[in-house]
Amino acid sequence: MPAIIALQGDITRTTVDAIVNAANTSLGGGAGVNGAVHAAGGPGLLAETRLWYPHGLGTGDAAWTTAGDLPARWVIHTVGPDHRSGQRDRALLVSGYRRSLEVADALGARTVAFPLLSSGIFGWPLHDAVRTAVDTIALARTDVREAYLVAHGDQAFRAVRTALGVSTPLRVLQGLRELYRRGYQQLRFAPGMDPSGAHWRIAITTAGNLRPGDPVPFDTPRDESRVLRYSTADRTLVGRGEVTAGTTPAEAAALILDRVGTPDPEPVHPRYTAWFASLIAEVETTTSATGQALPVTGGDGGHGGGNWELGRGSGHRHPAPPR
Repeated sequence: MPAIIALQGDITRTTVDAIVNAANTSLGGGAGVNGAVHAAGGPGLLAETRLWYPHGLGTGDAAWTTAGDLPARWVIHTVGPDHRSGQRDRALLVSGYRRSLEVADALGARTVAFPLLSSGIFGWPLHDAVRTAVDTIALARTDVREAYLVAHGDQAFRAVRTALGVSTPLRVLQGLRELYRRGYQQLRFAPGMDPSGAHWRIAITTAGNLRPGDPVPFDTPRDESRVLRYSTADRTLVGRGEVTAGTTPAEAAALILDRVGTPDPEPVHPRYTAWFASLIAEVETTTSATGQALPVTGGDGGHGGGNWELGRGSGHRHPAPPR
């Protein structure tokens, strides 16, 4: 699982083993990143693509050439889906990143620079393009050590930074979903903002560890040592481990259990579990659309009344959990 680094600027000037080119199916020159790569790489780049891949390349596939006049050793050409022309299957976008990493592994490339595939002239919605890039690269089984996401322009760069920043909280929530799916329905959580308003935080414990009327964020539990508390001020440190974009939900779940202990299987709380499933699904969908939608409890503390909000100040409401 490679480290992901956000960069802003011209991908053709990136000094890495391989640069990924957002190519078209003919592997000819064009506009956007593709045009810039061919212009900087020189005529030898186009000559190689025509000689080696005379029939072009399918959407979601990848192939390589040498890098011509570029500072990299190789160019990995991949064809992302054209959202504007109706190619809206996210699996094709995922495939572009995966196949590029597979080609990088075959070449022995350890540092790779990616553009945000399909987010330019192909019109893929920016935040979903970024979320797809981060999740696919971070969870890939690859020998690539460093993956640079090179954004062109301030808006795209901010979107990449936001996606990387929200990855740890999102994985913690996905780890909690994993535990509910395993039947640990006694788990309870309280998300919100810290007193400064600068950092999102979450407290996770078991229902049996809460005192009656204990307000969010579970300030007076029976046993504080069995409460997992995380704040974005902690960056990627969660409990006794680290959670990044490359952490699987199962790994995040293990860190939660390491802190709170294994909950009793009884009694079950199917209404609460169903509510959480709907919440996390909406969080994931909204995050892909807007970049960030971390849940914040309602004004009354959030349990038993008052809607929650997805993204502080967004106005995007979600029902509070059942009692």
